[in-house]
Amino acid sequence: MISGSMNFVNDGEMSEAKKYVRDFVGLSDEEFNKFSNEDLLKFVQVKLKSKMDDNPNEMKTLFYPDKILREKSEPVTEFTDLLKTFARHLLIHCRRHGGLAMAAPQVGLLYRIIVVDTDLLDHVYKTSYNKLSYPQQMFNPEIINPTGKIRYKEGCLSCPGAYAWVNRYDAFTLKYQTDEGVSKTIDIKCAIGDPFGIVVQHEIDHLNGTLFIDKLDFIEKNKVIKGMNKFREKK
Repeated sequence: MISGSMNFVNDGEMSEAKKYVRDFVGLSDEEFNKFSNEDLLKFVQVKLKSKMDDNPNEMKTLFYPDKILREKSEPVTEFTDLLKTFARHLLIHCRRHGGLAMAAPQVGLLYRIIVVDTDLLDHVYKTSYNKLSYPQQMFNPEIINPTGKIRYKEGCLSCPGAYAWVNRYDAFTLKYQTDEGVSKTIDIKCAIGDPFGIVVQHEIDHLNGTLFIDKLDFIEKNKVIKGMNKFREKK
């Protein structure tokens, strides 16, 4: 789903974003070009809500090099029941696929929403922190006053089979909104045994069209991509 700020009126080119909306709604090119942006977004919302109500398994993870993953997500300005439902189902989808966290664009929704499975983090890392102090759903998350550096080996549900050491901030203030639109801030300190902040940085990158492999040098990135391709060939 694409935000209302994008123009879907026919301009002679069918971008990847337009194709995604057209195919998701189930329209022909001719039908697609007859509708306004507002009408198209209503169609997408109705179909998305229907899919989520019927079966959250309808969500599909997008994989590199899908061009949707390179789009920049739009801020959430209206905290609708639809988006609240979406965030809950995104967490379910993430958990079913064994991910620590996920961002909305990874399933094609270009809004600034991320989820973190703090229950899984607590289980895997056996951390001593109170997991209830960390949010699971974040709307419009921002990193403020980042400091320091920490290296962490990362993977990604959109880049299956790829893992690499990435440089991240080791401390920052996280600003976000709840699904009710309430603004909150929390000071984050990253650590190998407490990777919540590292995970958040990874997911916020997704909202800006950036993948963790983009943070690698040319040689390492090509090596990781080759490994990813081999992983796919075995599937």
